[in-house]
Amino acid sequence: MEVIEVAQCESDKSDEEVAEENDGINGNKRVPKKKKLARCWIKESTFDNAGEAESSIKHKWSKHYTNHTEKERMFYYRCNKVKLRGSQCSRSIYLLYHADNDKVTIYKTEAGHNHHIDTVRGIDENVKKCIEEFYIMMV
Repeated sequence: MEVIEVAQCESDKSDEEVAEENDGINGNKRVPKKKKLARCWIKESTFDNAGEAESSIKHKWSKHYTNHTEKERMFYYRCNKVKLRGSQCSRSIYLLYHADNDKVTIYKTEAGHNHHIDTVRGIDENVKKCIEEFYIMMV
């Protein structure tokens, strides 16, 4: 094998200037990634079979993602009260399916629900009253 020696290139720019130029593609600023929050999981309950565990979570949770290992399977669920594409609720659960037996354990996060539920649709009553008062004053 033949070794080729290459001359070292020196630049008149400092490393900081080069870093500023390479901030992003086409001069766009790079957006830093959000840090993942560390979740503290608490054991909630253990069921004898998968049917009991799945029926206990009912329709409040949607399957989010799964994690399979040799010893177990974990199915993570997210809160159903928020939209999938928006910011998610801090509360989540996962079902741990044990490989050596039929038992299923449910774990939940320590954080509580942090979403706002709006059951009112349409124009708020206070806004309607203000519009009526404004209309009366104009007439």
